[in-house]
Amino acid sequence: MANEIRATFTLQITKGELKENISISFLDDMVAEPAAGSPGRIVVSAQGTDVDLSKITNPGWGYFKNLDDTNYVELGVWNPDQSEFYPFALIKPETGFIMPLNPNINEEYAGTGTGTTGQLNTLRLLAQNASCECDVRIFEY
Repeated sequence: MANEIRATFTLQITKGELKENISISFLDDMVAEPAAGSPGRIVVSAQGTDVDLSKITNPGWGYFKNLDDTNYVELGVWNPDQSEFYPFALIKPETGFIMPLNPNINEEYAGTGTGTTGQLNTLRLLAQNASCECDVRIFEY
């Protein structure tokens, strides 16, 4: 169990006088037994579609790709108690990204305490205009 995950990210921006080139590369460990990312290809509705994490015990790295060539998709957390969606990422058509997820992604911290109130929240994708397909793979840490 050592350095089973290799991550490399590069961001290059060139417009007018602005020229930025940012890169980061690192190794990470995977404690869990190797398994294919879950859930895979899903249809995302304009009302929102929860990312099924039922096969994942300890969410780790997440891969999110919008397969649609027209519609944007928002990624966020859905709080069913309040019927509120908290978007934190926008996935443009035919783009995607990779990010580490907090294993407590579905937890809800109440007030300033140290405990959680249980896994009530869900990781959710929301299509902006019409339903579209996304490729979503969550890997265990």
